[in-house]
Amino acid sequence: MKQLRRLNRKSPHVLAGFGALAAGSVHAQSITNTQPYRLDTVVVTGNALPVVGNVSASSRITGADLESRQAFSTRDLTALVPNLTTFDANGDRTPRFSLRGLRENNFSYGESAVSIYVDDVPYGDLFTRGVALFDLESVDVLRGPQGTLFGANRPGGVINIATHLPGNDVTGRGSVSYGSYESVTGLGSISGPLVKDKLFLGLSGLFSRRDGFFNNQVTGNSPDNRETLAGRAQLRWTPGERVDVTLGASAERFRDGGVITRPISAPGDLYDVKLDQDGSNRQDGHTFSLRAAWTGEHLKVVSVTTRRDWRQDIRGDFDYAEFFSGNNFPLNGLTGFSSPDVQQWAQELRFESVDKGAALKWNAGAYWAQLTTDAASGYDFGPMAPFVVSPMAPPAGTDLTSGRTRGESAAVFGQATYTFNEKLDVTAGLRFEHEDRRGNRDHTFSGFPIAAPQSFAGSSSSFQPKVGLAYHFTPDVTAWASFTTGFQPGGFSSSSDNAGVSAYDAAESLHYEVGVSARMLGGKLTASASAFWIETRDYQVYRPVASFTGLDFYIVNAEKVRTLGGELELRATPVEWLEAKVAGGLQNAEFRKFTTPAPFVQDLAGKDVNFVPEFTLDASLTARCRKCGVYATVGVTAIGQWYFDEPNTASQSAYGLLYARAGWERKNFGIAVFGRNLTDTAYYANALDLGPRPGFNNGFFVGTPGDPMVVGVELTGKF
Repeated sequence: MKQLRRLNRKSPHVLAGFGALAAGSVHAQSITNTQPYRLDTVVVTGNALPVVGNVSASSRITGADLESRQAFSTRDLTALVPNLTTFDANGDRTPRFSLRGLRENNFSYGESAVSIYVDDVPYGDLFTRGVALFDLESVDVLRGPQGTLFGANRPGGVINIATHLPGNDVTGRGSVSYGSYESVTGLGSISGPLVKDKLFLGLSGLFSRRDGFFNNQVTGNSPDNRETLAGRAQLRWTPGERVDVTLGASAERFRDGGVITRPISAPGDLYDVKLDQDGSNRQDGHTFSLRAAWTGEHLKVVSVTTRRDWRQDIRGDFDYAEFFSGNNFPLNGLTGFSSPDVQQWAQELRFESVDKGAALKWNAGAYWAQLTTDAASGYDFGPMAPFVVSPMAPPAGTDLTSGRTRGESAAVFGQATYTFNEKLDVTAGLRFEHEDRRGNRDHTFSGFPIAAPQSFAGSSSSFQPKVGLAYHFTPDVTAWASFTTGFQPGGFSSSSDNAGVSAYDAAESLHYEVGVSARMLGGKLTASASAFWIETRDYQVYRPVASFTGLDFYIVNAEKVRTLGGELELRATPVEWLEAKVAGGLQNAEFRKFTTPAPFVQDLAGKDVNFVPEFTLDASLTARCRKCGVYATVGVTAIGQWYFDEPNTASQSAYGLLYARAGWERKNFGIAVFGRNLTDTAYYANALDLGPRPGFNNGFFVGTPGDPMVVGVELTGKF
């Protein structure tokens, strides 16, 4: 197999060097610090029973589970939670999510459908969420709107990521792995007290690199190499029993090769590409946060203040001319580029009752955020452009779209739960949200205007009620039902020259859910099942629009979309040495009323919403000898069919990816071998409809093939 042929023949020498490094490195223990900044009502039902106030399905993934899966990016969360899938936008460093039929738009423009928090810091846009995952305590995925619990809320749900907080224990952890495509990953963390019981410091970092999966037959290179460098520092202060303050800072740097896409109709091996240049993708981000919690006898107050900045610079060959030529000569038609720059300020306040024995429990909060995006994107035309792009294309010049968008968000929210006879929890909540969007846009060609400058401004507001019931049949069996509403703000499409169609409306949705969770057989089996029904009005859809280059897009509203689905999570330990896990979801999202605007008018009622897989599944078996320290895991991740476009003319069929891990671990040392996509399954992990072109009347589709088989070895140490 190709990826095995690419394994470095010097592997034994490199592994020996890594073994020496791991022996002298630090390695963290599994820390069980509490998270003082979380609301206690935010709990999970996938591996535990729901408690007061939580009336929606949710799942917890531990940091240890993610590391064992070699999952170091939010892109790797696909199928670990029912009905959650990630796709790429402007490369695999900027993932977009599809959850319960609510999916996000390509190229990272528009409004998010899923909220992300990292250590209580909201990531309120579509660009910046490809965060590196390392030194994690847990990832909680709460499905459906969570507007009465979180300041940053979207209708698909909330992905809440928590890292380890430093405490009184001195702990250290380090690991290094090596595998296919010269991949190297190093993780390290150390934490402990500077002043016992008062002041603590935690430091952690990640470095990884790999060679490319693809072979560029024009340049002879592997164009999609990846390099990640990320670090985090947390200074925690607890001056008394009631006060807990953490100052956090993190930074990420990605230095990657090009964003690789290929026409799905192009012949040849999926990992052979033809591009006149390899391209590049550079990205930098910094986050600073101040979190403070005060806990009194009857009240808990949490404040989170954050500042974030992020920038990206992408350049690559996007004319695809070489794929359809009879040779491997470069055909310089056009080069695409994009340089977004994002800055965010946010402030969130949360209040919560703390009396666990009270019949009435409540929480409330307020949220404000300002997000500014400066963007410049377009195309540099080369001498072959009139031949490979369009006869009207110039042989030289730069098509540039630039501008600034500023969004401001404000919300107040709260909910209360009353418990009757220690059996029935009745929950009611309300959220009010106001969103402002304003900005400007210029479109020029080599400095000369080709469209009138645009300025835009608009706002939208929403009241979002929530009601729910949870009935505890026994301490081990609970059922729940809920009704909530979702809201996705409106905005403006920055790609369209036509100011009359650039605005799009807010999407509003009604969410109905029922579920049951149970712990059985003395704790040997835990299970959670849920079913949902979502009605969305003005669903936001990303569509290609005719332009000078034929590569522009804008957002339109589909009048009605209906989503139905179900979810199941199981964890079983039939015997002490064997554990089975299953996380599966079924969903169908359908356009109920949607006619696309001119010039490509189509009635799409009855079509499936694209980028919504029919199902997701992750299932695994783990056998572990606790006395000898040997363990082995084998599992499969499966994704159902999903469509590339709204008319459903092209799709990725269902596929499954086999993974495995086996190793030996003692108190302070471990070694493991791992493999992903062990059957070397070929599939597209992402696709994009570039609109009708000559010879492609149903749409010109390009896609990014998924990762091939990867195998490797990992060494760990800890104290």
